[in-house]
Amino acid sequence: MIYGEYGKLLEDAKSRLARFPERYEPKIYGERDGGGTQVLYLSKAGIGFDKLGLPNLGEEPVPEVAQAVQHGVYRGFIAPAALFVILGGVIWRNKRAVGAPEEVKP
Repeated sequence: MIYGEYGKLLEDAKSRLARFPERYEPKIYGERDGGGTQVLYLSKAGIGFDKLGLPNLGEEPVPEVAQAVQHGVYRGFIAPAALFVILGGVIWRNKRAVGAPEEVKP
């Protein structure tokens, strides 16, 4: 495990891959995975990153994926507004079914 500035660590990882390609998997995990992470991994040759328990994040940044999902759900704010109207109707119906409460005299 090595700590330091991201740029220097990335440069070191690329240098190691160039000097000793037979020692390492030909990828720096975290350089582009999930849009780039703050942690970089090199793996020994023959040991894939999935064997280390690291997920396949793809290259698309995680915030962009989350934003696409949110925009799909809340497009035009229709779904939350419809839910609000439905819940308001349920409350109104339940109040009518129960009737007005009787006054309590002190």
